[in-house]
Amino acid sequence: MSEAREKLRAATLGAPATTEKRLVKWNGEDFEIRPPSLKDQRLIDDASMIGVGKKAKRDGIKALMHALIKCVFVPGTSEHVFDPADVNAMEERNAKDFVGVFAKAIGELSEDSNPEAVEKNSESVQTDEP
Repeated sequence: MSEAREKLRAATLGAPATTEKRLVKWNGEDFEIRPPSLKDQRLIDDASMIGVGKKAKRDGIKALMHALIKCVFVPGTSEHVFDPADVNAMEERNAKDFVGVFAKAIGELSEDSNPEAVEKNSESVQTDEP
C-alpha cells in the first residue's frame, strides 16, 4: 500500500466518525437525537419491508418505529432510550406526541446525509473539516 493511500485512509477510516446530534426536550426531560448511521439506516429499511421480492413494500410506520429505536439516546451516552418492546406503545401515539417531535428531529438531522444528497452535494462542497 502506498504512503499516500495510507494517509488518505487514516484521514477517513481512521478518524472518529462525525455525528450531529440535537437535544430535544419532552415533558421536562432531554433526549439526544442522532441521525442513523448508514448501517442503522439499512437495518431500519430492512425491518420496515412487508412482503418479499418484487411485491415487497416499505411500511412507513414500521420505519418510523425502528428509527426511534435506533436514533434516540440518553444524552451523552450510547444507551438507546427505546427498544423493540416499546413499539406497541409508540404506535398508540400520534404525530403531535413525542413520536412526531422526535421523528421531525431525526428527519432534519438526516436530511443532507442520505446517499443521494451526499452525491449531489459532493461536487460543489470542499472542506478541510472532518
